[in-house]
Amino acid sequence: MSCLRDAKTLLFAPLRASLTVEAALVLPMFIFCMIAALQYCRAMETAVQFGTALSETGKELAAAAYVTTWTGESGEEASAAASVLSLVYAQSSVTGKVSGTSTVKNVNMALSSLMQEDGMIDLVLTYQIQSPVSAVSLPGSFFIQRASVRAWVGRSEEEAEGEGESEEDDPYVYVTETGTVYHLDSDCSYLKLSVFTITADALSSLRNESGGKYYACELCGAEAGPIVYATMDGTRYHSTLSCSALKRTVTQVKLSEVGDRHACSRCG
Repeated sequence: MSCLRDAKTLLFAPLRASLTVEAALVLPMFIFCMIAALQYCRAMETAVQFGTALSETGKELAAAAYVTTWTGESGEEASAAASVLSLVYAQSSVTGKVSGTSTVKNVNMALSSLMQEDGMIDLVLTYQIQSPVSAVSLPGSFFIQRASVRAWVGRSEEEAEGEGESEEDDPYVYVTETGTVYHLDSDCSYLKLSVFTITADALSSLRNESGGKYYACELCGAEAGPIVYATMDGTRYHSTLSCSALKRTVTQVKLSEVGDRHACSRCG
């Protein structure tokens, strides 16, 4: 029995030693990968917060530019708006909208510019994110994010006059993605559908405003239940409000760009 124990000891001793060596090699790699994953998740969360803060701050500055442009330089509103329309306010506003910034350092918006060409507000934010473990320094911790918005100052008189002259010869009209007509009025009822709900049993006696019957939508009508949706100027009923036939994607284009579309019978 003693010889058997000695044989087992000699047999498994190298195996235990190899496992110890492998664990010593793999464990640091595993810890490093976990730290890197944690760093990535934290960086993405911070980037999302800063992106949202930049967008919201850009809108605040755009509104302040409107106040300073149209209310003059005197008055409390203009004074408050002028203090908002600054890089100092922009940076404090952005950082104030972001939580959990204990690992964020060197926040700077010196690359930003306000009210440059065409009244653009360009917010550029640079910062660094520290490693969650101070003893480990991971590369690629420098970040830059940007948000641009045009100040709400409207058009200049020269721009308005120039556009007015060109619109007389080639006015703007409104078209949809799948429509065959163009509209002169953006409030045309063909562009703004009035959807109502009705029971499927009542459809047989219902007529649209032109006196026509309603038929099942080619896209969703086959799935219709006891409640359906229709429009007063349409000829189809729908099983869901999310049906693409009930949506209108309207685009403003020049009349010269409408192609073979013809004028709307209501507003054209």
